[in-house]
Amino acid sequence: EAALAASEAEFRATFESSAVGQVQLNVETGRFLRVNRRYCEITGYSAAELLGGMSIRDLTHPEDRASDEALFRELAGGGSGYEGEKRYRRRDGRVIWVRVTAAPLRDPDGQVRRMMTVVQDITERKEAEAHLRRYADLVKSSHDAIVSADLEGIITSWNPAAERIFGYSQREIIGKSLEIFFGENDRPVYERIRANALRGKATNGAETVMLRKDERPVDVSITISPIFERENRAVGISMFIRDITDRRCLEREILEVSDREKERIGQDLHDDLCQNLIGLSMVSDRIAKELERSGV
Repeated sequence: EAALAASEAEFRATFESSAVGQVQLNVETGRFLRVNRRYCEITGYSAAELLGGMSIRDLTHPEDRASDEALFRELAGGGSGYEGEKRYRRRDGRVIWVRVTAAPLRDPDGQVRRMMTVVQDITERKEAEAHLRRYADLVKSSHDAIVSADLEGIITSWNPAAERIFGYSQREIIGKSLEIFFGENDRPVYERIRANALRGKATNGAETVMLRKDERPVDVSITISPIFERENRAVGISMFIRDITDRRCLEREILEVSDREKERIGQDLHDDLCQNLIGLSMVSDRIAKELERSGV
């Protein structure tokens, strides 16, 4: 009896001080039989509230209840346990994500009437995953090339727009140096803005020429930013590259049209001015002759 009491005390202490939520549930009703402090912190309910007649259904998000009930039936029918992710609705109404690991507890007669569940709050991880998915979707759908590289300029990521602009597939280019995109005349521009990024300074809209896989030049506008670790130490660079070839062509066309228009206007002025001067000369000669005849 003493050994049993000591074991029970040890279990209670471990159960209560656990860094993860722990709870015992009635398999048939889903009601709470035992909860620890961490589980109360996760859900926002006190132990008295949870043990006062509440069931796991009261906490489970409505969209996750059906799968929960199926798992309970599986455990009651002799299942060995399960792991999964689900949503809770906290006491304050906020929805959180939890990871649940459940195992049956057999009574001396071999029946499963209770289950032990370990619960971890994974809301931050889920939010981070959602943020990464949104970022990945943005990178994939961007019309601009989005490229990242390490401190040595070795490419570590490459989006579909970069493949379209430069002709390299992701498999071909990962692990290659950014230097392959710059000729001798344009490499100083790249080195300057890369050096700025490694010092923690972003460069916005620098215009230069980069080379495609087929070595054709592409007019581009580059924005380079440093990538920081949590300690605010630069670990790489990210590049947003916009193909401005069409814009440059349009600018050249505008300049050519402007030059032609200037030439036309100059020619028109020249022709008109010559005619006017010739006319004035003729009028002046006639007036001079008339003045001579009149003796003035």
